[in-house]
Amino acid sequence: MNKRLSLYTAAVLTVLFFGAGLVLAKHRPVWNDEIYSSMRSHNISFLDILRGDRQQEGNNSPLFYVAQKTLMLIAQYTPPREWASGDNWSYRHPPSQIVLRFIPLACMALMMGILFYYFSRRFSAWAGGYALAVALSSFMVWAYWAEGRPYAQLMLLTTVQSLLLIDLAGKASSSSARRWLSVCHWLLALSSSLSMIQITAAAVVYHVSGKRAWKDHLGMTLAPLMICGFYYATSPKYPFWFADSPVQLISACVPKDRVLLLFLLGAFVALRFFRGQGKTEDVKVGMRYLFFLGMVFAGYVAVIVMLLLKEKEGTEGFQVSNRYFIALAPLGIVATTQLSALCVRLLRGRPLLQKGAILGLAVLLAFRSWKTFEHVQSLYRGIFSP
Repeated sequence: MNKRLSLYTAAVLTVLFFGAGLVLAKHRPVWNDEIYSSMRSHNISFLDILRGDRQQEGNNSPLFYVAQKTLMLIAQYTPPREWASGDNWSYRHPPSQIVLRFIPLACMALMMGILFYYFSRRFSAWAGGYALAVALSSFMVWAYWAEGRPYAQLMLLTTVQSLLLIDLAGKASSSSARRWLSVCHWLLALSSSLSMIQITAAAVVYHVSGKRAWKDHLGMTLAPLMICGFYYATSPKYPFWFADSPVQLISACVPKDRVLLLFLLGAFVALRFFRGQGKTEDVKVGMRYLFFLGMVFAGYVAVIVMLLLKEKEGTEGFQVSNRYFIALAPLGIVATTQLSALCVRLLRGRPLLQKGAILGLAVLLAFRSWKTFEHVQSLYRGIFSP
């Protein structure tokens, strides 16, 4: 797809998705976690937020809270008296539904626009549309699209990291992509301490791809990991308990049918790789991204195991939530789109098989979309159900 047309289309889509987010925000009341985060951002200084130990959040990484506090100052926003006094957190305040969610709405809209632009340029306009459909069939996108917490920001940064890494995994990578990946890693480190998993995995893939200058890893890997370590060390260590199984926690971010699809697509790409067939460079890039995805999955499984070992009896502390693993959602979206488009391209010389693959992908996407819509109806009753 033409670069200028892709860019204009992506810009229009970003605006449309931001508008759709505003509609969602207006129909979803602010809940306790959003109120608590906004009150902390409002009541403490920028320096206290950056220190980490004053935030009193399980995720005390400061990027979102600094941005939210800045927006509050610009908008001259003051939390309603009912929230500030702590007497009535169930009080509905429509302006807060927009102000507190403005940054997540912008992040989710940007993620959609970037997904379309990247895949429409790398493959085709159809691939860009497919990327949007895969994203919209993901429950975590809808669950945290209109929520005043750091999760949409983390999804955007993880998406950008993945797309930059795909570029850097090929021979035609640029120094600008490397610099942008370094910037992305700093922002990820300032968004969540758990980002150390995907930063480390990206560094391994970057090294395997032949970019082995140790100076690159100072800004791209070492400094971000030190930031992650600092905010983990200063974060409160609350006790945790499990209400959902590890499989449920992961499948909320990457559904079981999508995991199966990724396994089948990955097996096909691996087969072409080991047989030396197809566009060699594209296949190598696909394999390297699969390697990255596998390392991140393994890292989060290790986190779940550690939490299980530290789990307290009863319900003291906080429930381990699927949102702790939300970075897996954009990874699943990018991997599904990348591998699906790659497999369709590799089957170009076999039209019957190619059409069969496209039909199979469409059926699976329709199934996932329907299952997701069933859950979304309960989140936004005023829009999708009476």
